[in-house]
Amino acid sequence: MSAFLDLNASGKLEIDLYFDFQCPFAYQTSLWLRDVVELMGDDLVDLRFYFFSLAQANRKDESWNIWDTTPEDPNASGLLAFLAGAAALKSGGQRALNAFYLELGKLHHQEKQPLDKATILKAAQTAEVNVNDAFNGSDPYLAAALKESHTGGVEKYGVFGSSTVVFEERYGVYVQIMPRPAYDKVLPLFQHIQMLAMVDRNVFEVKRVMTVAEKEEFRETIQNLYAN
Repeated sequence: MSAFLDLNASGKLEIDLYFDFQCPFAYQTSLWLRDVVELMGDDLVDLRFYFFSLAQANRKDESWNIWDTTPEDPNASGLLAFLAGAAALKSGGQRALNAFYLELGKLHHQEKQPLDKATILKAAQTAEVNVNDAFNGSDPYLAAALKESHTGGVEKYGVFGSSTVVFEERYGVYVQIMPRPAYDKVLPLFQHIQMLAMVDRNVFEVKRVMTVAEKEEFRETIQNLYAN
C-alpha cells in the first residue's frame, strides 16, 4: 500500500505537528518529519507546525490560561517562545515558523541555551524572521494564535501532549521520537506510523515496555545526543 494517502484530495499529504518548544521529543520528531519532506518532496507533503503548551495542559488551576498571562508569570513556561513563534508565523507563514523552530531547537536542545530573549533573538536572526513584537506585548494576535492553535488541537483532535502528529486533518497519534532515525530509516518509520494512524484504526494504543537496563540505555542516549 502506498505511503501517500491524500484523503483530502488536496494534492498533498497533510501532516500537522503539535509541539511545545521546550519538548525534546517534539524537536527530534520535527527533525524526522523534515527529513520525510526532504525525501518525499514538498510537492507531495505539506508539513505544518501548531502550538501546544505543556504548561497549559498541566495547569493546576482551570481558570488560568497561559495566553492570558505574561512571560513573567512563573507558571507560563515557554510562553515567550510561543509568542515569538506566533510572530514568525504572522510575518512569514509556516515557512518562517518552520525556520524559526529549527534554529531555536538547535540552540535550546542541542546547545543548552535557555528559552530567553537573547536565545530567541539569535534564532530569529539566523532564521531571518522578525519576532520583535513578542517582547513588547503590543500585538494581541500572538497570544490569540497560541490559544487558537492549542485549543483547536484539543477540541478537534483530542491532542493531549507534545508531540502529536495529525495526518490529513483527521488522524492523530501521540509520538515520542528520540533520537531522530537514521536517514535510511526515515521513510520506513514514517510508513509504519502513518499506517497505524490512518489505516489500522483497531489499534487503540501502543506503548513500549522497557527493562531497567533499557531505560538506562535510553537515558544515556539522550545524554550523549545533547552532550555539549
